[in-house]
Amino acid sequence: MSNHFDTAISWVACLFAALTAVTARLMRDLYKVSEQIPTDPLELRHWQRRRRWMIWSELAALPCFATISVASVIYLEVPVVLAVLIAIGLGGLGFGFLLNGLQAIIRKKLGIEP
Repeated sequence: MSNHFDTAISWVACLFAALTAVTARLMRDLYKVSEQIPTDPLELRHWQRRRRWMIWSELAALPCFATISVASVIYLEVPVVLAVLIAIGLGGLGFGFLLNGLQAIIRKKLGIEP
């Protein structure tokens, strides 16, 4: 039973590690996008929607980042400290980068791209 408890604690640690990196990157991206709030009501709604979806898309990826990190501990016998660093790295790179990497790997396996 303690093995499952250790795995759960590792997963939560990786989740919070990824959260710190995602939060830092989101704050940088949100403040870099546009510093001035649009005055036009239509542009303001688009501006708010773009920012809201950027936040939700990144936060939705956090369980995936933690699961990948913990799976590397379980299946590849990576040290837990390295798993936390992997989670930080995945959080820093972002969900789009992860999807692009997966797409390249899948295409290569299927023989679509060299």
